[in-house]
Amino acid sequence: MDPRQLFLDQRLIGMCVYCGGKPDTRDHVPSRVLLDEPYPENLPIVAACRQCNQDFSLHEQYLACLLEAVIGGTSEPEGMGREKIRRVLTEDEGLASRIEQSRQIDGKGNLVWQPEVERVRKVLLKLARGHLAYELHPDIGGAEVFFAPLLTLTASELTAFEDAPVRSLEIWPEIGT
Repeated sequence: MDPRQLFLDQRLIGMCVYCGGKPDTRDHVPSRVLLDEPYPENLPIVAACRQCNQDFSLHEQYLACLLEAVIGGTSEPEGMGREKIRRVLTEDEGLASRIEQSRQIDGKGNLVWQPEVERVRKVLLKLARGHLAYELHPDIGGAEVFFAPLLTLTASELTAFEDAPVRSLEIWPEIGT
């Protein structure tokens, strides 16, 4: 199958997979800002309206930069391992400042990051909806996401995450990880 063509069944043709509106653009799932070039040849594409696609772009860029900062332990552009993220943070001083403001030292002297939770939630939900639409073609309607660093989960939350039944609709570890 050519991934540049929309892979949708009849239920999703003619609608944005995120809001149900009229699609006038295509969206990559996962977002290209989360990937380095060369992009995979089979990068999934779904139908989206321009408004949803644009609205998600800034949140996706924020999340990609935050993740790179957490991985590298710094919010300084020159400390970024990915050239794409280094370029984004160099060009967007406001975003670089927001990432820096999320960097904190906890009571034990550990470096911690306080993400803009609503932005992260929007991206995770968008990615889940995009993948579901591409792979399974469901009418998913409303959905919720929960996210947290694995190290912060209680023993019971970690057990629930790791032991979720494959068909459980409550928790999907393959998406969650």
